Amino acid sequence: MDEKQKGFGTVIAACIIVTILAAGGLGVLVVSGPVQVQEEEDLAPTAAEMRDKFIPWLAANHPEFGITSETEWTGTIVYPGMVGVSYYLFSSEDWEMGVSWHVMRPPYDWARIYLMHRITETSPSYAFEISSLDAQEEPHVIDPPESVWR
Repeated sequence: MDEKQKGFGTVIAACIIVTILAAGGLGVLVVSGPVQVQEEEDLAPTAAEMRDKFIPWLAANHPEFGITSETEWTGTIVYPGMVGVSYYLFSSEDWEMGVSWHVMRPPYDWARIYLMHRITETSPSYAFEISSLDAQEEPHVIDPPESVWR
């Protein structure tokens, strides 16, 4: 494993071994292998890039949200970027925006966001997807994820 110096400590970089044990009528199967995990410093620029693909569209199509290119966001990693899908969480004064993306070959190179008003909501009320980043598609409405709540 590679090591990186970061601040006052040492961070072991981004590789973990995952073991899956499955038992069934035909016996037991054990699969083990390495999974790359991105660190926050590696994930933040791409997360901001994905977020910014939605901002002009939101400003034009949903001005009632008050989200523009001038909106200030702070961000943090939500889940380690494993198995092809990355997750990041941004907060502005009024909104929580969850960003997820899957960078694969088209047409599986999607990006999604959900929006939740920080003061009045405990689960997302809006969600949008760009179905293919390579095709430079416009965002469209999708169902907000039910798995997110505060």
